[in-house]
Amino acid sequence: MSTRVDDLWFEDGSLLIKAEEKLFRVSKCLLAVRSMVFKDMLSLPPMPDGEMELIDGIPVVTLPDSAKDVEVFLRAIIDSSFFMPPPEPVQLTEVIGVLRLSHKYDVGYLYRRALEHLSRRLYFPSIEAYRASKGIEEPWRSITFIGSYAEPNASELFSIIKACTTVGATWLLPMAYYYACNHIRQTELLSMTSGEDELHSRLCLSACRDLIANNVAAFSFLRPYFNFEEDCVDIRRCEKVRQGLWSFVLGAVEVPLDVAPLDSFRGNMWELLLEDENSTLDEDEPGAFCVSCHRASKTRHDDFLQECWDNLPSFFHLPSWSELEAARQAVFGF
Repeated sequence: MSTRVDDLWFEDGSLLIKAEEKLFRVSKCLLAVRSMVFKDMLSLPPMPDGEMELIDGIPVVTLPDSAKDVEVFLRAIIDSSFFMPPPEPVQLTEVIGVLRLSHKYDVGYLYRRALEHLSRRLYFPSIEAYRASKGIEEPWRSITFIGSYAEPNASELFSIIKACTTVGATWLLPMAYYYACNHIRQTELLSMTSGEDELHSRLCLSACRDLIANNVAAFSFLRPYFNFEEDCVDIRRCEKVRQGLWSFVLGAVEVPLDVAPLDSFRGNMWELLLEDENSTLDEDEPGAFCVSCHRASKTRHDDFLQECWDNLPSFFHLPSWSELEAARQAVFGF
């Protein structure tokens, strides 16, 4: 038996929407104005008597979508205060529901609004923009996830990936997959064996090998064959810094096996590794690089980050960044 949704049941509504076991009574004209698909659907000649389902004389349109998605979609259309643009907070379930159905039923402004919410955490025009974003309004900014978690869990990340894949928001997928590799244990990825989830989990597991290799490469400037600059002012000191950092990396097993190469040496790490001209060398501390070796090391690390960023889409079998950016501009126009 169908159950009506009271706050989406308007007595003057001229159309009943049915999704699973939920019923919504809404304005046929409003739906036609907002959605090109509904406009075309509702402009068709009425079905002969007996073929159209009616409840209290009102025609019923049955949608194949989940009641949860239909509910947030209709709320976004009818209530102007619901599902506001970022930075207003929204629930992830609202974003996903509105994204899927606004794309399916061609409600352009809601489609772009949902993408704007996801873009605040998944779209970065460059590696510099990504690294600069870390720590700013963290985490995930305007999107609220299940429970009190600050960051999405496996189910939530995969719902984002599947929704973006379905609606063609390919430019958001590299970072969505990257976060999935970082936030979902590989054992959990291996356990995802149902349909579409398995496809995406396999992509993540395959990419983890590339990400681990790149994370090791991120520290290549610390390896023993590191050549110090000719104008190094204190080779002994800089060698001690290199050895200390390399031993730390090797000793912390989780670091080289991490799958977050784009996040290596974040924060004020490079500031800490730059020699203060007024400091004195403590024999028990590695200290910091001289200016020349610091500059050379950071340049090598920055070059690595750029190369890793450039290659990131290919780890997940996606088009290049330039093609993904073209797809984004086709939606937003800029």
